[in-house]
Amino acid sequence: MTETAMVSINEFNIPVTGIHADTTSKSVYGAYEDSNEEPENWEPVGTFSNKVDTAEYKAQNFEDKLYGNKYRFIVCHSNQLEKRKEKTLNNKIDKEKESLLKAIDEFHKIDFYCAKDADAALEKFEKDLNLKYHELVYKVKPLERKIKREKPGRPKKDEPVQFETVYKTDIQLFKDDLRIKEYKDKESLFVLITNSMDKEQMNNRAIINEYSGS
Repeated sequence: MTETAMVSINEFNIPVTGIHADTTSKSVYGAYEDSNEEPENWEPVGTFSNKVDTAEYKAQNFEDKLYGNKYRFIVCHSNQLEKRKEKTLNNKIDKEKESLLKAIDEFHKIDFYCAKDADAALEKFEKDLNLKYHELVYKVKPLERKIKREKPGRPKKDEPVQFETVYKTDIQLFKDDLRIKEYKDKESLFVLITNSMDKEQMNNRAIINEYSGS
């Protein structure tokens, strides 16, 4: 059910005996995206089929108002949804890694003549990357090297060798396991809404079962 439908039901007082709909959207889901942070609140719901690899659910209940009316919001976790989303997530992680490694390789080629400039450039570089699934560990290292002679030909025996100090960046790339887990948990959830406020008459299992059509 769309948000437009929900608004219409309330605005025109359309008689509805039971609403059981998926409202997984930014406006609704965002209020419950931290559900996984309290695992003790999850209620095991189980499966709805004897088939192999059938989805297994768990759920949490919340009560809140939407468009002025009170509803139950049921945050649901499906292990099969988690498996499907995990493959997509891994592809996104791999693509980000490939892109980041290329950017890091180019950045390593830059010479800096001031340690502060190198630090500032590293901070901006990290910010501009807009990291989602990775994190950077970096440092600045001084490097002393010979200055190339401006004059062509072989140098004289008594000609002094000149050196300069440049600053190079050393960037290492790692997976951000905590953030990846957060993305994975988030992608494994969906939110159902119902106007059945009596949990004994219509418990979580009954609502998920009706929604899934099992």
